[in-house]
Amino acid sequence: MTSALLFGASGISGWSVTRELLRYPTPTTFSKIIALSNRPLDPGAALLDDERLNFAHGVDLTKPVEEVVSKLKEVGGEDVERVTEVFWYAYVHKPDDGDLVATNAQILDTTLRALKEVCPKMRHFIWQTGAKYYGVEYLSSHPDLVAPAPWEETQPRRPEPLYSKIFYYKQLDIIAEYAKDASWSYNDLRPGPIIGYSPTPNAMNLALSVGVYLSIYRAIHGLGATVPLPASLAGAQAVNSESPADDIARVSIFLALKSDSALKGKSFNVADEDSTYERRWPGLAKAWGLVGAPPDTRTSEEDPTARAIEWARSQTDTWHELKEKHGLRIDLEQIDFDFFSVLGMPQDRRMSTKALREAGWNGEPTGIGAYVEAWTLCLVWKALRLKIGTGMSVCWQWRRID
Repeated sequence: MTSALLFGASGISGWSVTRELLRYPTPTTFSKIIALSNRPLDPGAALLDDERLNFAHGVDLTKPVEEVVSKLKEVGGEDVERVTEVFWYAYVHKPDDGDLVATNAQILDTTLRALKEVCPKMRHFIWQTGAKYYGVEYLSSHPDLVAPAPWEETQPRRPEPLYSKIFYYKQLDIIAEYAKDASWSYNDLRPGPIIGYSPTPNAMNLALSVGVYLSIYRAIHGLGATVPLPASLAGAQAVNSESPADDIARVSIFLALKSDSALKGKSFNVADEDSTYERRWPGLAKAWGLVGAPPDTRTSEEDPTARAIEWARSQTDTWHELKEKHGLRIDLEQIDFDFFSVLGMPQDRRMSTKALREAGWNGEPTGIGAYVEAWTLCLVWKALRLKIGTGMSVCWQWRRID
């Protein structure tokens, strides 16, 4: 019998993995899923309803191990002792680099120590790192120290001053030490910008910020209006890799269920086919009944993406009108547009998926379908109001997602 314990169910990846555990690779593969979050989820936003699924909250990984163990036993009951596969998408944001590394190293260490006591049948531990491993955050400040693209899992860790700022390195050392003599195996997944739905406003939710931007633009300029890509020409044409949340979820489960000792401890990039925002933009705009156009090269703005973020954040009156008219559930202040800045990044950010293909994964490209899927789920939760463009097939009914 296969059962799962998942940490971070309120995030983009965590929620998507929770949903896929109910249906992938078959609707009966997992007999029980315990999905954990620190804070309670709004039932209307969770969208998932299955007798095998236990959404639980209050597991704070920053607490002492004894408290985490006690809480896991409390919320999981006897089911937690039967867990065979663990999926970990926990993260704690800290503005200071030193605190960020220390805190996120500590919560992984606490998790592994707790699991040793409460999950004696654990066979596999899947967790998510990301393109930060390659130094993507420092493309502007330290371009010479970032790994050359396309990024591959075998590339070495970045040197100082980046090394001590990238908390994934410390986490990788921690899990490797715990797994030395353990009966379980592990893999870490490295996505790029994740495109998916989150049941809570998320700072890294690119789909939500793009959707809000386009919905505001449509509200002001009307259906059929032309919306230029808010990026420099270099940013628009930079080749990059995005990572659909559903792909991350299925790859997570695929690796957890794959019995291959040669894959133990391996890292895998997870990304859709390479593209540019210049190519994606027309399809994204079309989903909102708009006409996507290339960047407006007539403008003299040095950073059109930053200007677009500033503009979107200023549209509180327009968003309030949309919220009142359509009964939307979130305020504009809850939308973090910082991740929107990736639209204007001029550097090559391709990620190789050769290793994943060699491991047997044969998933198909998703393209902008990942955005439309995320927006559809936002519609279900009433986080967004979507105007379907020609050729887009999206369900408009208020429903629960099984």
